[in-house]
Amino acid sequence: RNQEDLEDALVRLKEIRSKISPDISDYNLLKCLHVTRICELIIQSALLRKESRGGHIREEYKQEEPDYRVHIILQKDKDPEFIPIKK
Repeated sequence: RNQEDLEDALVRLKEIRSKISPDISDYNLLKCLHVTRICELIIQSALLRKESRGGHIREEYKQEEPDYRVHIILQKDKDPEFIPIKK
């Protein structure tokens, strides 16, 4: 993963989602709509976490950073929240 590829993927997912009407009732299209939104949230989280940790590996950030020992909470129409991990 790297910043450029993550940003490109985010643009492509938004393009796909924009082609699906939110007023649909077809099961498969609804599933595509929801999956694209979930993928967008994952990519947004990956862009926010500027480090490599566990299975999340960023090419430009090879080491873990103590400042990122937080939960990243993303919700629709809200700013990201960074919640410290309880010890």
